[in-house]
Amino acid sequence: MMKEKKIRIPVKREEEETEIVDEGPVAEEEAQVVEAAQQAAEEAQAAQAEAEAERDRLAAERDDWRDKALRLQAEMINFRKRQERHAENRIESERERLLRAMLEVADNLEKALANADRDDPLYRGVKITYDGLLNFLRQEGVEAIEAEGRPFDPNWHEAVAKVPAQEGHEADETVVAVERKGYRRGEKVLRPARVVVSVKS
Repeated sequence: MMKEKKIRIPVKREEEETEIVDEGPVAEEEAQVVEAAQQAAEEAQAAQAEAEAERDRLAAERDDWRDKALRLQAEMINFRKRQERHAENRIESERERLLRAMLEVADNLEKALANADRDDPLYRGVKITYDGLLNFLRQEGVEAIEAEGRPFDPNWHEAVAKVPAQEGHEADETVVAVERKGYRRGEKVLRPARVVVSVKS
């Protein structure tokens, strides 16, 4: 049996022809795409500018509200301080009023002691009460104003009478007698001393 013999015959392919297409419509489409891209870019820029303007507006509004809040907070702090000062002043004023009333009580107890018999048991009770009141006044910082023999000072003394100065004994405007004791609390006068002042003629 004879074998079949296969013979290969080379086939030469014809070169493919390149088709030349008119690029007119493609260039037009590219121009449209470019134009659309430019328009989109412009819109994006406009949107970004609008967003930045909105951001700036919101930031300004935020800063305004923050400023108002800080001012309000400062006003509240100042108001609280004013109220505290007002309360402290009122408390101090009431304390001074009470202390002045206590001074009137001290005056009455002094008069009672001056006119009482030292052997009377009542004298001892009044003296204990008077000493206790003076101790309370000292604890509150109340001190008697020194007056007799000192130069007259209108800040501490209230002149109720004037007498001629004794020759060679007293300087002009010297306190020679105290009609009613004066008291001070620190540098503040609770009650001026009522005094008699000597003056040179």
